[in-house]
Amino acid sequence: MKLNNYITKLLLNLFNTTIGELNNALIEHYQLENKFTAPIEGSKNGKVPPEGKIEQNGNLIEFRFHGTGCEYKVNGLILDFDYVFNSDEYKINFGPHEFKTFIQSLRENSNFLSEDEEIVARSLSLNTNTKNLPFKL
Repeated sequence: MKLNNYITKLLLNLFNTTIGELNNALIEHYQLENKFTAPIEGSKNGKVPPEGKIEQNGNLIEFRFHGTGCEYKVNGLILDFDYVFNSDEYKINFGPHEFKTFIQSLRENSNFLSEDEEIVARSLSLNTNTKNLPFKL
């Protein structure tokens, strides 16, 4: 597997996992039904404000719902995505711009990164052969 493909998969996994954790924090905080789309559904029926801040485990989580999606901000990271409805599974949609914004926020906030993730972020900024990535750095 090429290094760029491996790094992209690691970053996609981190993006996905972080969204899942932040989503679970909202579900817990607002005592919502335990399903992935519960936060945005809660924002539409008044159980969750359209935007706000909550604290979980010493982290301030900011959120803002938009259309069919949500933007989360935590520890300098920015994660923007759309929920996929009509599915009982955890599914999200996002484009190259949202993924690029996440990567840039990741690179700028190394205090969030574990040692391994910091190595990945550094390799993205130092690697001159990024033409295989689905976005321009």
